[in-house]
Amino acid sequence: MKSSSVAMLCTSVFGLGCAILGANANAQAFPNKPIKMVVPFAAGGLDNIVRAFTPGVVADLGQQIVIENRPGAGGTVGANVVAKAPPDGYTLLVSDPGATVNAIGLMKEMPYDPVKELTGVAMLLKAGMMLVVGPAAKFSNLKEMVDHVKANPGAVVFGDSGAGSQHHLSLELFKLRSGLDFRIVHYKGAGASVPDALGGQIDGVVVGANSIVGQIKSGKLRPIGVTSRARLSLFPEVPSLADAAPKYDAPTWTGVWAPAGTPRDILLKLNAAISKSIRSPEVVKRFAELGVDAHAASLDETNQFWQAELAIWPDLIRRLGLTSQ
Repeated sequence: MKSSSVAMLCTSVFGLGCAILGANANAQAFPNKPIKMVVPFAAGGLDNIVRAFTPGVVADLGQQIVIENRPGAGGTVGANVVAKAPPDGYTLLVSDPGATVNAIGLMKEMPYDPVKELTGVAMLLKAGMMLVVGPAAKFSNLKEMVDHVKANPGAVVFGDSGAGSQHHLSLELFKLRSGLDFRIVHYKGAGASVPDALGGQIDGVVVGANSIVGQIKSGKLRPIGVTSRARLSLFPEVPSLADAAPKYDAPTWTGVWAPAGTPRDILLKLNAAISKSIRSPEVVKRFAELGVDAHAASLDETNQFWQAELAIWPDLIRRLGLTSQ
């Protein structure tokens, strides 16, 4: 009995040792071929972000990165490709909240389950959008805006870039957190909403700061606040809307995902390489030129942030009765 127990113990220890050695070998061997990063939107948008940070990852990992645009259905076509890919670290998704969070609330049926079929790898950026007003607005800063809306419930009108867009959802969450009563008008993109704010048809609009730098600097548009708790490096003097709604935080963000089941040692290696590139002065500068703030996070921080977003947006979308078109 004693010799049998010793044999079993040795076998168990040997098996555990082999498993540990095997995991380490996987991490050391990875990557031994090019990595594909799927961008679930058309070329010319998010892939500009990808092309800014991937050279540093290539230099660190020693393998090429192939960027593949797979647009369609609000990003879910490309996300599904990654969700169904082998969990080996060679097929990654680069996405904003659309395909990894919001689609859960917007779509009645999805070809994949983001929570069960994807896992977070790294964060790339996190930055607030900006609420700006045109020259006809009767307020020019956050305090004046809050006072005016309270004195004139339902009279102030803000525009977004479409029902269900992150711009729209950021306004809805601000209404919920602040208790302010204003109206929201849906436009087909910022290209339509900004001219109406400039022309006085609406009071203001939520847009990406990088798209209105010229109008702000010329004084044609006045910044009221940013949708994230953190201020923007592009306009550090502009306060956060959270100053008027303490529990409010609605940044736009972009991250990297892998198929669920990808070994943790490979995820850690990918996170380290991506985060190192994101923190580099060259990438921080390039992201700032694109109007966003680089934001690196550990593997666990990435997934914790994702879980926090999942707890907010799908439920809000359902409460609003929004569905994808």
